[in-house]
Amino acid sequence: MRIWHADSSTELPGYSIAKSLLFDIVAQTPSRELSPSEKLFIAENAGFPVHTGYLTDVFMSCGCFAEARALYAEAGHTRKLGDVCWILGKHDEAEKHYSNPESRAQRYRTTPDYDRLLTLAFFRGEWDRIPDLFTDAGFMKGFRNGRVLVGKSETRAKPLLIILAIALAKLEVSASADLLAVLDQAFQLNKTEWEAFVRIEGTPSDRELEKLRRRCIPIPGNKPASSREDALRRGDTSRARHVLDYLRNSEGFLSQAQDELECFGATGDNAALEGFVALVTGSGITSVSHTFLFAAMGHDRFSPRSAPPARLVQLYGCHPIMYRRYFARLLDVKFRHSIVVTTAEILTGLFQQQRSMRAFLDVRADKQLLDVPTLGYFREWA
Repeated sequence: MRIWHADSSTELPGYSIAKSLLFDIVAQTPSRELSPSEKLFIAENAGFPVHTGYLTDVFMSCGCFAEARALYAEAGHTRKLGDVCWILGKHDEAEKHYSNPESRAQRYRTTPDYDRLLTLAFFRGEWDRIPDLFTDAGFMKGFRNGRVLVGKSETRAKPLLIILAIALAKLEVSASADLLAVLDQAFQLNKTEWEAFVRIEGTPSDRELEKLRRRCIPIPGNKPASSREDALRRGDTSRARHVLDYLRNSEGFLSQAQDELECFGATGDNAALEGFVALVTGSGITSVSHTFLFAAMGHDRFSPRSAPPARLVQLYGCHPIMYRRYFARLLDVKFRHSIVVTTAEILTGLFQQQRSMRAFLDVRADKQLLDVPTLGYFREWA
């Protein structure tokens, strides 16, 4: 891979685009683009190792619980081991793992997984254990509304409250003074509010109770168990083979893409730009295309000084994937050289601003910035 400085470039030794793309495939690609089985097929046939944690997640998503269990045991991930045992119906083993306060994979963990112990007890109908577990968990007020801290993690408060409400209703007892103290301090519920909550949530129908029990099973426990061989067979699709072929040839594709990029920057040859875009998007996978683009642009260093502004505008606006990463550069070139900004570009800027981190952090942001009447003013959108 080449890194540019002004109009000169240098090779970056030891860089592997293929390993970066494999990470995207295994860890970043949504299932609508590649199914878990297709990801497993690609990872198993790529020819170089995959991070164990991400591979284990793929095994879990495929239903290969036996393989996932072996990898979790090797890593010493007690919470995940408990999840796998629960999914496999080994509830006593799951409880043993959840009760273990030590985890090699999570060094910060110093207490049992009380949230899992509570949901497991609820799933098993062990109503008498739930009040004691709730008191022992050491809940604290969360950082956000509707959430609590348990151990060193934050989780949703309402499911835990429902578990306690149903357990107390089944036992036909009221909350003890210790429980009321926890509810007041961590869950921000006084005695009156708690009793009202129990009246609403504490006596579900048998059908509703069964739905709640099934929701307790760790994700992806609703998937049928599968062997590794069956998962690989399901993953052997034309789409997966295409992505695997792209991955295997990605080093050559990267060199070719950078040649096309340099050619367009120097000459403005449209065929070179089309070839560049075809190589960047050739995998058909969004996350892979973005990583490939970042590498092909020399980690964002490609910006030839000798290229006229109109050529840079054409480069940065040639494809939606370029808009996504280089829209700010496109606007910068247009503003500095007094080039007209189109309506489509204004609309793109509004959409990107609405999804920016600043928009999420600014409580004064207008949430109706792009409502239908506003969009109606833009002929291209309409």
